[in-house]
Formats: sequence, C-alpha cells, structure tokens
Amino acid sequence: MVSVVVSLALLLALPVWAQEPAAIGLVKSTSGVVTLLRSQTSQPATPGMVLHEGDSLMTGDKASSVAVTLVDDTRLALGPRSRLVLRHFSWDATRQTGQMRAELPAGTLAVQSGLLGKRERGNSLAVTTPKATVRVSDAQVGIRAGKE
Repeated sequence: MVSVVVSLALLLALPVWAQEPAAIGLVKSTSGVVTLLRSQTSQPATPGMVLHEGDSLMTGDKASSVAVTLVDDTRLALGPRSRLVLRHFSWDATRQTGQMRAELPAGTLAVQSGLLGKRERGNSLAVTTPKATVRVSDAQVGIRAGKE
C-alpha cells in the first residue's frame, strides 16, 4: 500500500519536474557573434530561440547585434559589444498587466514598448544601467551603458 501511494505521488509530481520556465520572448534575428547565457551555460543565440526570465544576451564585435520580441510585443535591439540581462518579466495576457526589469551593464539597447508599455504606466518597463535606471512607457528609447 505504501509503495502504491509513493508511486502515485511521484507520478503526480512528474509534470512539475518536467516543466520548463515560461517563455518570455524569442530571438528574432542575429548578426555576427551573439551568445545566450542560461543557468551558467552559454550557447550561440539563433533566430527562433526561446528566451526565459534570467537569460542574458551578449554581442561580440562591431558587426554583432541581436533583435528580440517579447510576448507582449516589446521589441529589444542590442548593439555591438553589449550585454543584456532579462532579470524579471511577467505578462498576464488576459488582464494585460505585467512588468519587465532588465540590466544593461554595457553597450547599447533600443527599446520599443509593446502592450506592457502601453497598458501599464510608471514602473512597468525598466532598464538599469551602471549609472541610471531608464523607465519606458509607450515609447521608443535608445539606451547606452558603460564607458562614454
């Protein structure tokens, strides 16, 4: 009887163990050398690659860039010699509410807000650089971080 209960508990827990984190967006295009860092491992970023909360994207030399579209249709474009960390992203499509927090330790980033910036005001979409935090709402913004 105990083994049946333990087996049933393990079978019910299997879907929880097998679940991947929710997708927050996709890599739309890349140019040059672009690397995805996820859970302490790195791999080349390629178009169609799914992004998750906590992922980092890094671009190489002056010919490198990456374009990303998040699930709320926010668009991010990372320039050469840049790094972007997707710290937090939540989006409730039914209520059309959520938040995004990212870090840009170095490089350039263009942001075109999607539904997140249009529906939420104030602190919904924020990018932190070494010197400032930029908040975006219903706008297109360019951000530069690192050496001037």
